[in-house]
Amino acid sequence: MAVAEADNLSPETVRKYKLLFRQLDDFARNKGLRNADQLDLRLLDEFRGTWKDGPLSAGQKIARLRSIFKFGVKRGFLERNVAEDMSIPEAKPTPTLPFTDEEMDAILKAATGSTKTFILVMRYSGLRISDVTTLAVASLHGRRLSLHQAKAGQPVTILLPQFVVDALRAVTRKNPAYFFWSGTSKVQAAVSVWRKRLSKVFEDAKIADGYSHRFRDTFAVWLLTRGVSLESVSQLLGHQNIRITQRHYSPWVKARQDALDSEIEKALQRV
Repeated sequence: MAVAEADNLSPETVRKYKLLFRQLDDFARNKGLRNADQLDLRLLDEFRGTWKDGPLSAGQKIARLRSIFKFGVKRGFLERNVAEDMSIPEAKPTPTLPFTDEEMDAILKAATGSTKTFILVMRYSGLRISDVTTLAVASLHGRRLSLHQAKAGQPVTILLPQFVVDALRAVTRKNPAYFFWSGTSKVQAAVSVWRKRLSKVFEDAKIADGYSHRFRDTFAVWLLTRGVSLESVSQLLGHQNIRITQRHYSPWVKARQDALDSEIEKALQRV
């Protein structure tokens, strides 16, 4: 969809937009609606009632729905964005749960071959599992990995540790254009394969609550606790705005500030 692709969103986010649009299209067809401007707030609330999502996921879908309607208004397909009047359900954000150093050691010990490399890339890039699955060889230049494009159109990149780069270069590829993807299978099917491989690693490492997004959390918290600004972390993660980053990582920002305050207090005592 142009609304998603124009904002340089990740393939996973674009997939969610397409899925939501298909669901909305099916709903409209079942209601006998032919034009987008026939969808009013009552019908959108009825559409929302067909979802089986929890409060957090429902809120994210409403935000995407608002973006779709906003796109329609800008293009002249709609007179106004009625989705803006939909209420966002109150939900407590899932707390971040980075892996401890001991857990990461156990995970890397349990992983081998390309699976270990896959994990290292997630840990040191902050990329989502879908983005690492389809990681293009052309995105790596020396130690610099291209993550995504900022809204301004400028590329966002990060320097990887040399040992991660060396591991990437050594991966046996099914397709010369991608590190981990054949390029022929459906992305979701490929992602599912990698989820199963990671689940086996978590099981072998005895990590009961292991899941792929925790590598992304580990990356973000690792940066924040070493003094990297929230703005920079937000940009590297590809969040649409800094409020998203604050919501998920505010406890770690406070921990960083507490540590800084402690150091300053010690310095002041020596004055």
